[in-house]
Amino acid sequence: METDVFDQIIQNLCKAYQYNSGDIIYVRTDPEVCFNRRAEPARPHEDEWDSTWWHTLYKVHEEWLIKNECNAWTKANAIPRFVVEGM
Repeated sequence: METDVFDQIIQNLCKAYQYNSGDIIYVRTDPEVCFNRRAEPARPHEDEWDSTWWHTLYKVHEEWLIKNECNAWTKANAIPRFVVEGM
């Protein structure tokens, strides 16, 4: 079900904003939500990633995609991006 919703959002974004394949779509989701969802598909390798890992990943993406604070990604900062608020 969530995959269907995500696919529909992507299709609508592509139509509305003339999305190019090199653009970035960031589904901004609370790290605790991501941490809690990891068990649903039952992918054993994700059990290694604790809550701290998800919070760190979220922080890095926020710095790069929202605040443009990631100097190592200067070229990437010029790439158009779409931010979708996740659930």
